[in-house]
Amino acid sequence: MRQPEPVLLQLLRFGAVGAVGVVVNLLVFNGLMLIPGVELPGKSLYAVAAATLVAIGVNWVGNRYWAFSASRSEDAAREGIQFLVVSLAGMLIPVGCVWFSQTVLGLHGLVADNVAGNAVGLALGTLFRFVLYRVWVFAPRARSGEETRRAATLVG
Repeated sequence: MRQPEPVLLQLLRFGAVGAVGVVVNLLVFNGLMLIPGVELPGKSLYAVAAATLVAIGVNWVGNRYWAFSASRSEDAAREGIQFLVVSLAGMLIPVGCVWFSQTVLGLHGLVADNVAGNAVGLALGTLFRFVLYRVWVFAPRARSGEETRRAATLVG
C-alpha cells in the first residue's frame, strides 16, 4: 500500500493545480461576461457557474494525476463522483458570494462580481475543497473494496 504524501507537498501541488484552475476560471468568466449584445438577468451568476464547471474539469485531471497521485485509488469512477460532489458543493461558495455581494451589499458590475466570486468565493471554496479532497476523495482509507481486499491478502 502506498504511503500518503506529506500535507505540505499535497498543498503545494494542489495550489499549483488550483492556480491553473483560477486562470481558466477567470478567462471563461470574463469571456462570458464580455460577450457583446448578451444581456441576461443573472448573467454573472450563470458565468460564475459555467466558469467553475470548466475549472472543475481542469482541476480533476491535475488533482487526480498529480497533486493527489500518491493517494488516489484505482477506482476512478468513485473518485470522480466524489470529486464532482465536492466541487459542485464548492461551486456554491463563489456563487453565494456573488449573490451576497449583489443582493445584500448592493454591489454590481464586473469588478464587484470578480472580487466576490473570484477573490472571496474562490478563496473560501479552495479551502473547503482541499480539506474534503484530502480526507474524503483521495484519502488512502477511501480505497475501493477490491483494493482493500487485495491489500489485506498481501499483509495476511
